[in-house]
Amino acid sequence: GQNCPLECKVHVSAPEGAGRAGPEAGVIAEAAVRAIALEIGASGPKDMGRLMGKAAAVTTPTALAAQTMAEHAGLEHVLPISNGIDSSAYERAPGERVEKAGHPVVLFVGRLAVEKNIDVLIRALALIDPALNVHLEIVGDGEQRAVLRELTEELGLTDRVLFHGHVSDEELHRAYLRADLFSQPGTAELQSLVSLE
Repeated sequence: GQNCPLECKVHVSAPEGAGRAGPEAGVIAEAAVRAIALEIGASGPKDMGRLMGKAAAVTTPTALAAQTMAEHAGLEHVLPISNGIDSSAYERAPGERVEKAGHPVVLFVGRLAVEKNIDVLIRALALIDPALNVHLEIVGDGEQRAVLRELTEELGLTDRVLFHGHVSDEELHRAYLRADLFSQPGTAELQSLVSLE
């Protein structure tokens, strides 16, 4: 067979719940590197560095993540290469009409995971004067879906919180344009693509 260069792309943020505990950034970074190591079957960060060091290139979306990989995994030449997006996919097209909901809409887009702090967003909605009729739309899915639905019920917000789940690109486009406010309550993101969108 023919030898083909191998690229290893690292895209991970802090482990679940790390932001809630309030540890120092270095501890979070080390924990994130350990999580990556375990994910690829390495015994620890240095072993991960040894395995990834065999690749022709190791990339990650941010300069901070590249620095973290160098410091904790011993990888010398990690390239920060942004994931980037096509912003035109999220802009209103000439002549495009967007039907507003008739009430203020706050939008969250992303994985329903602990570190995203969607529970904080739902609790914040409960504190807003009900007369303002603010609604929350949640686009995405994940392991916290049942917990978040239960919280919504406990707080009496089922009429003001809408869980869309996964949606098509076209539906996502409309959700962004329909929203009055976009909220990203998570405490740690490697590169927030939804914020770029």
